[in-house]
Amino acid sequence: MGKRVIIGSTVLVLAGAVSYSFATRRTWGPDLLGDPLYRSGRASLCKAPTLSGDSIPARTEDLGRTARLAGFEHSWEHRFDAGKLKGGVIHLCSEYGSVRIQGIDATEGRLLVTMSDPFQGGDGAIRDTRLSTSVRSDTGGLRVAMWQETQGMTTFRSIMKKGARPVAVNVVLELPRSGVYWVNLTANHQRITVRNVDVGGVIEGYLSPGADLDVGLGGSLTLRLNNQTLEADWRRDAGVDFQGGTTATLRPLTSSSVEFNFTKGDATLSLVGSDVALDVIANATPGPVTVDIGPTETSGVDTAGTHARSVGYAGAARKVVVRATSGGGAVVVRRGTQPAERR
Repeated sequence: MGKRVIIGSTVLVLAGAVSYSFATRRTWGPDLLGDPLYRSGRASLCKAPTLSGDSIPARTEDLGRTARLAGFEHSWEHRFDAGKLKGGVIHLCSEYGSVRIQGIDATEGRLLVTMSDPFQGGDGAIRDTRLSTSVRSDTGGLRVAMWQETQGMTTFRSIMKKGARPVAVNVVLELPRSGVYWVNLTANHQRITVRNVDVGGVIEGYLSPGADLDVGLGGSLTLRLNNQTLEADWRRDAGVDFQGGTTATLRPLTSSSVEFNFTKGDATLSLVGSDVALDVIANATPGPVTVDIGPTETSGVDTAGTHARSVGYAGAARKVVVRATSGGGAVVVRRGTQPAERR
C-alpha cells in the first residue's frame, strides 16, 4: 500500500512538472501579440528634428554584432572633428535605450550607438530597428542628431504569459566642451545622463526612471520624467538600470530657469555658486520637501508648495528661478558647493 502511494505521488509530481513546463514554454517571433504597438519594425515614436547647416564629415565604423545571452548586440561608432565650432544643438531620441552625454577636452567628438536585444529573435528585432544620424555645422555651432525611425522587438507567447522584448538603442555622445549646447533629449524607458558640459534645453521620457546631471547651466532647463523605479522583470536580464530617482548638480553660468516635473520618485537638485540668487518653489505629494538655499528674504509654505528666495535676489547678477514637483516622492533643492576640480 505504501509503495503504491509513493509511486502515485511521484507520478502526480512528474505530471505536474511536465504540465507546468508545457504551459510556460515560450514561442518567440516578431509579431505574436497582434498589437500594432508591439509589431517589430513599427514606426518609432521619435520625431525627426529639423536639420540645418552644412554636413561635417564623420568617420563611421561598424563595430559588428556580438552575441549576448539568447540574443545580440550591434554597435556603430561615428567620429567627427568639431574644429572651432562653439556649442550647438543636440537632438537624441531613443524609445527603449539609454542616453548619455559626456563633455571632453578635445575637438573630436564621438557618437556611439549600440542596439541591444539579448532575447530570442533579437537579431531579427535589431534588423527591424532603423535610425538616422546627422552631424552638421550651423552658424558657428555643432549640430548632432540621432533618432529612431522604426522600433524592432521580439515577442513571445505561452499558455500562461505573453510579452515583448524591444530593442534598446543605447546612445553615448562625447562632446567637446566648447560652449553651451541646447539639448533635446528623449529616453522613454531608460535613464539619461549628462556630465561635464554646459547645457540648456529639454530632457524628457514618459517612463524614464530618472536622470543624472552634473552640468553647467547655460540657459533654461526643463525635465519631464516619470522618475519611478521600474519593474525588474526582463530589465534585469537585459542589464537595464531600472532604479528610479534624479540627482542634478547645476552650475549656473547666467540668469536662467529650471523646471523639474516628475510623475513620481525622489529628486535632489543642487545649485552651485555662492553668488547665484535663487527663487524656489518645490512641491511633492506625498513625500517631504526640503529647500535649503542659505539666507533668504522670504520663505514659507502655502498651497503652491515650499518656497524661498535668496537675500538680495532682485539685485543679483545671476538669478535662477527653480520650480520642482514630484507626484510621489521627496524633493530636495539646496545650494551645493563648488568642487575642487570640475569633472
